[in-house]
Amino acid sequence: MPKIALQLVSTVVSASEAARNEAQLRHELEGALKKACEARDIPWTPFQLERALKEAGKPTKFADVAHGAVVIEYEPPKSFVGRLNSKAKHARNQAEEYAVLISAEEGRRLEEYVLVIWDGSHISFGRYDEMRPHWGAVVPFDIMVANQLLDLLEQDGRPLVHPQLLQALVGPDSDNGIALIPELYASICQAELDSQISKTKMLFTEWRRLFSQVVGFQPANMK
Repeated sequence: MPKIALQLVSTVVSASEAARNEAQLRHELEGALKKACEARDIPWTPFQLERALKEAGKPTKFADVAHGAVVIEYEPPKSFVGRLNSKAKHARNQAEEYAVLISAEEGRRLEEYVLVIWDGSHISFGRYDEMRPHWGAVVPFDIMVANQLLDLLEQDGRPLVHPQLLQALVGPDSDNGIALIPELYASICQAELDSQISKTKMLFTEWRRLFSQVVGFQPANMK
């Protein structure tokens, strides 16, 4: 465990020195987090970056990163300069707003979300309590804080089922989807050819009936 946190801190320090902007820093830090999570057997899901959040009558907003209930708002490298300056305050406001929007979308209680602002060299954690956000100090990203972040990802980083998450994991462009979809197709074709009515054939027949109602055409006319 200490070795994983030490490697994470080392990578983050190097990235903070080398990154030219927020996007580059986020890319490097997310890569480092993924590697650290895999080393600790913490599940990592691909649906996380630039999460689109919609609110009726308002423009779409994009959360930097949402790992389950851990909402991370990145800022340009070293922009906090070790204190709660205007950049850090702005980042906190954004993280708070994104948590509210994600909570409304997912249905989790707002108090379940972990708020994080991070400029690489410094970080701050927050949570909602009785609908009000409460934040800890802006502190250097060291081994103790690295372990704290990894613990939070282990406890709260699992995403709820979401259409975009399913598409990322088993959609037609995913490794699983590329392997699975032909197998599903072959199973359905075989069920259609079998003289006996199998469960596969029954399920496909029912799906086809409902699908035709939704999209407005009759698949029976298709080859």
